[in-house]
Amino acid sequence: MGTNYKKSKCISFLMFLFICFGHTLSAQNLSLQLTPSDFNGFNISCFGSQNGAIDLTVTGGTAPFTYQWSNDIQTEDLTNLAAGYYHVIVTDANQVSAEAEITLTEPKPIKIYLTIYKYPNGFNISQNGSCNGNIAASSTGGVSPYSYHWNPGNQTTNNPANLCAGLVSVDVMDNNGCAVKDNTILSQPDKDSWLSSGNANSNPQIQFIGTTDSKDLVFKTDNSERFKIGADGKIKIKGLGGGWSHNYLYVDELGNLFKDGGGGNTFPWCHAPVMPWYSDDADMENIWLCSTRKVGIGTNSPDATLHIKPDIYNGLLISYDHTVFTGTALEVKTLSNNSFFKIAASGETTISGNTGIGTIPSTNLSIKLHTQGFSMLDGPEASMLLGNDNASTPYGEYGIEYYDHVADASLQGLNFWKPFMSTYLGLKNFILYLNNHGNVGIGVDPIHLNDDNYRLSVNGGIRALKVKVYTGWADYVFAKNYHLKSLAEVEKFIGENGHLEGIPTADEIETNGVELGEMQRKIVEKLEETTLYLIELRKEYESLRAEIEKLKRRN
Repeated sequence: MGTNYKKSKCISFLMFLFICFGHTLSAQNLSLQLTPSDFNGFNISCFGSQNGAIDLTVTGGTAPFTYQWSNDIQTEDLTNLAAGYYHVIVTDANQVSAEAEITLTEPKPIKIYLTIYKYPNGFNISQNGSCNGNIAASSTGGVSPYSYHWNPGNQTTNNPANLCAGLVSVDVMDNNGCAVKDNTILSQPDKDSWLSSGNANSNPQIQFIGTTDSKDLVFKTDNSERFKIGADGKIKIKGLGGGWSHNYLYVDELGNLFKDGGGGNTFPWCHAPVMPWYSDDADMENIWLCSTRKVGIGTNSPDATLHIKPDIYNGLLISYDHTVFTGTALEVKTLSNNSFFKIAASGETTISGNTGIGTIPSTNLSIKLHTQGFSMLDGPEASMLLGNDNASTPYGEYGIEYYDHVADASLQGLNFWKPFMSTYLGLKNFILYLNNHGNVGIGVDPIHLNDDNYRLSVNGGIRALKVKVYTGWADYVFAKNYHLKSLAEVEKFIGENGHLEGIPTADEIETNGVELGEMQRKIVEKLEETTLYLIELRKEYESLRAEIEKLKRRN
């Protein structure tokens, strides 16, 4: 932290007296004194801070003075400094200079060391709910002495006691006001008892009501047994036994559980029997059995032998295990025992008679649809078959599907295809195809529709009354700066290549096809070049004709 001084330098001869324009000037030695800031023995208060300062005192020399510090500052004194080396050069009006240097110091970073007491049971608290934890804290770095503040508890010692389980944090401040923070978590054993006021954060694997041996678990009120869970898992409810060999259990609107009057057929009017699927939702009506021999699901006033009333959350689901069941999954019959609607285990559905959806049926199936929003056929192979369903065309005439190509998503799109046994084309795919990029193919496999430069691809001829192609044109041939090759150059190129320059060869056309717009432009280009050649030939013809006329007149 000491100051190192260097001898003064002077551009003129030191202490040399000279006379200039009648004035006598004397050069004086410069003396520099650097006084740094002091924070209890350090020049910076905290590790990493920038609050140091250097006070420079200059004696001797001739004012004004200039200052050049090693950190490019040009003032006399420095503030807001970090720890490190600093050097200054001071020059007076006579170009006499002096140098000084200093190193500012800072304390080491504050570190906190926590020693947490552990009881023989391996926890920091002896038992659940107690507050007997202890921590011993020590600190290094910074400037001692240190002050401590603990939370929770607001203790201010480095050895806090009577701490509770959970997060404990400490703030440490040194003699310069530098602060750091640390925290730890004190552990405690789980509760080994149940509270009558309720329990929280329990572990059902090890905390439960029950037995760990082969004894029954009994619940009593008024010192009389009311409910028993046997060691074999059977449940016995006192007050519900006796009577017939079997009884129905009911729950009334208040939640009371009781059995029927005997024999299982004298139950009260429309009560809900307790079933394994009974809901714990008090607002939800479930299965009701009524003395009218009617069953209500979701309603306690059934209007038919089976009355199902779905709630706002659930509809009607009829399911079966298709791996073991191969018969009829669902069948609806008329009063005359004729099958009207049947779903087989394989998923095939049969509807006998005329069926109408949104309309009175006039044929086997009449559908009248009016939708607002989206209608979707979902599934990786969802499709529609259109056309007559008869012996010759059992699958219709056309199919429409979304072609979900799993291996290559770029091939996905809407596919119009001919089903098996359809007329004319028979089984044929990709009659018309629209891929996800908006490209259309007619009779073209989707793998050939990935070039977005071509929106329409047709495997076959195209008939049209008009075709308009927007492309560039060849008027540049008539520009004054256009380079028209000589006929000799054209002849040479044809002789070497067998085709006009700029026109693709027959092999290229066979391989790549013809760009109609580009080819039309090239043809017009050649036509316009031919026109220029004809104009030149006409000029040559007129010149030769004039020469011939001159020769005739001479003779």
